[in-house]
Amino acid sequence: MASQRHGKKEGSLKDLFNKTPAKKTILLGSPVAEGGEVSDTSQVDGGEAPLTRTFMEQLFGSLCEDFVTLKWKIAAEVKDLRREVTDLGQRVDTLEQTHDTREEEVDSHRR
Repeated sequence: MASQRHGKKEGSLKDLFNKTPAKKTILLGSPVAEGGEVSDTSQVDGGEAPLTRTFMEQLFGSLCEDFVTLKWKIAAEVKDLRREVTDLGQRVDTLEQTHDTREEEVDSHRR
């Protein structure tokens, strides 16, 4: 299937997140968690999780790349599945024709 042909992308979101020097905890109720501005010196809940604009841009960029990659993988999988459905439809047609032919042969022998 198509999903078996596509390898894992290098530099995944998890890798980006783990390699970032900033702490990665965003606490609920923080300005960032509630949609607040993130500046170059933003700190959440008194310095618990400093976030840099660069980190957020990298994270967003990685998410966009992951989305596009996933979109293409899904499109390839759908294409493969449509091809399989078409092939199965043709096999069903062939089997129905064979069945009809055999029914006619049986009917002709009965006469």
